[in-house]
Amino acid sequence: MSDSKFIGGNCGKCAFWVKDEANPGAGACHRSPPTPIVYQSQSPITGEPIMNQLVIFPMVRAEDFCGDGQWNMFINVEAQG
Repeated sequence: MSDSKFIGGNCGKCAFWVKDEANPGAGACHRSPPTPIVYQSQSPITGEPIMNQLVIFPMVRAEDFCGDGQWNMFINVEAQG
């Protein structure tokens, strides 16, 4: 009888990871919805405060890993009896 065994992977091999072309070895994790970030800056014209909103996905290195990755890397192993 054969069984499947997960052999793991890292972010660079995950289906949720999107490579950052401008930064080799880095990418964005799209496992969860993006995180909104609100920050304040000044208007270059009036000098008045401006509230800005930015929505980002977490940046991770290709060699990082988590418990939620989707690598589709299963191997068949023979059950030892």
